[in-house]
Amino acid sequence: MLLRSIKENKDNPELAMAIVAYQYIQEIIKKTGYRETIIKNVLYERNKDITELTRQIMRIPQKDDLPF
Repeated sequence: MLLRSIKENKDNPELAMAIVAYQYIQEIIKKTGYRETIIKNVLYERNKDITELTRQIMRIPQKDDLPF
């Protein structure tokens, strides 16, 4: 998943890293029992802030494919 995200967004590395951060945060949420989670700060390469971009990805509603 990580490599696909980076390859698909090679023109926008911040978006690619935000997607990876989102996936990592989802794993943490899953492991901690789906507790309410607040993102305070998301950095990559020690100084590039992608906090707001990651928060925006988390707000995108998931498509519901249920037939009822």
